[in-house]
Amino acid sequence: MVESSEGILAAGKLSGLLRGWEITAAWLLDGSDIYPLIVFFLYCMHVNYVKEVMK
Repeated sequence: MVESSEGILAAGKLSGLLRGWEITAAWLLDGSDIYPLIVFFLYCMHVNYVKEVMK
């Protein structure tokens, strides 16, 4: 049970990461300002860190 839930968690993290890169690529190709993107990325990292700590 533990292994399967961890596998699902890892898959969720990976898909989330890929989605993040898709958004990043679209943002960069759009030629938008990168500063808000950096802030958003740091925010996502912070949220993931808090989730890990709160377990």
